[in-house]
Amino acid sequence: MNLSFLRSRRLRYLLGVVGLSWLLFILFRIVFFFTFSNSAGDVSSSNIIRAFWIGVRFDLRLSILISLPFLILAMIPVINLGRSSRTRLAGKWIYGILIVCTVILFTADLGHYAYLQQRLDITAVSLLENPAISLNMVWESYPVVWAVLLLGMICISWIKIHNKIVSATIAKQPKYFNLSHKTVGAIFG
Repeated sequence: MNLSFLRSRRLRYLLGVVGLSWLLFILFRIVFFFTFSNSAGDVSSSNIIRAFWIGVRFDLRLSILISLPFLILAMIPVINLGRSSRTRLAGKWIYGILIVCTVILFTADLGHYAYLQQRLDITAVSLLENPAISLNMVWESYPVVWAVLLLGMICISWIKIHNKIVSATIAKQPKYFNLSHKTVGAIFG
């Protein structure tokens, strides 16, 4: 079985981005579980494992969805991630923005569940009808400064790990050239 496709810098980069995002989402799921495990009551361990398995699969889908812009950036020849440092910089910014937005949503879900014992859904928008009251309630109920510092550190750490993945995969020059790879690349871009 020929596994030479695993040497692809783009494939290793995309798998790294999916794996990195997936790890972050699983960690948030574990934090959520241990934060609210006392409210689980008499739930059997098989139900908890089944729910965790469903959540991990959802997290994988979300990770793949987050990696789609990078798939596009890696495959279009004109703006190829492997050749253009500007595209790599844009990819780093896109990943940073997506991770920050996702971390904010996970944090809002955690806070919403702590406040109303319900997962975050569209009804949370009604809490934003009067943002001054909502922000005041959040400020009085939660350790906002410590949470922002912690989440900022998480986002910065994840972005730095992403940048290391970029420099270890996409930013390196290819080590080999194969005629079949060149042919496929010329045909499909």
